[in-house]
Amino acid sequence: MHYISRVPSYLEAVGASVRSHRERLGWSRRELAAQCGLSERFLAQLETGDGNISLRRFADVAHALGTSPSTLLGPADAP
Repeated sequence: MHYISRVPSYLEAVGASVRSHRERLGWSRRELAAQCGLSERFLAQLETGDGNISLRRFADVAHALGTSPSTLLGPADAP
């Protein structure tokens, strides 16, 4: 039960990390979507913690941002 209750906050933290990296680059969602091959709508869902993204697509997002998936996941792992 504890695992299930933590999933939304974990996904929100990952989404916030993606958004933070995107904003640091000065990119709009449209620009990032074009770079990684996702739709803007799906990218918005990812950034709000509502997206159910595959690991492959998540890696595409990370690489488009010039970082690694583990870097984007790192802040979500912090206590």
